[in-house]
Amino acid sequence: MEKIEKVVACLKELGITLDISDKEKRMIIQKTVCLLQLGGLRIGYPFSIYINGPYSPELTQDYYEENKTHNNSANKIKLSEEETTILKKFSDIFDIKKTSLLEISSTYGHYMRNRNYSPVEAMKATREIKSQYSSGQLAVGISKANQFLYSPTPDDLQLLKEETAHWQEIGFLSLESAE
Repeated sequence: MEKIEKVVACLKELGITLDISDKEKRMIIQKTVCLLQLGGLRIGYPFSIYINGPYSPELTQDYYEENKTHNNSANKIKLSEEETTILKKFSDIFDIKKTSLLEISSTYGHYMRNRNYSPVEAMKATREIKSQYSSGQLAVGISKANQFLYSPTPDDLQLLKEETAHWQEIGFLSLESAE
């Protein structure tokens, strides 16, 4: 039961209750836990791809049991500084009310991290399984997954700096002329 205790503590930190009264609330929990694990939180639930993206039957079983017994597990676990950092990054990137983006992001992340797909393969697989979503929604979800799961390397940052230098210069000149 230690895994569900950590899940409840993490959800509480994110402002999510263990409310499993409808499908959307259960999906939020499933996709959030999947993304947190992909992002480095060590919880230990196995996920496989199902119709709505990554799903863990073990997590489902645990949260139903937790909900039934009302163990108040959030009070049993003290999150580490590393864990709270991951949770902060997650909350900065994701709006937990946008289930579609959690669904797209967790699906893409699952393909990238758990199946070792290339970015192009993961994008194609995500588009295929999430064909009900628009291209814009898919692009945002994939972008958010990348933002959460990957930190830019020093080379990436240097390339970005070089690519945007001209635009920054124009911005500074326009500010000067506005004064």
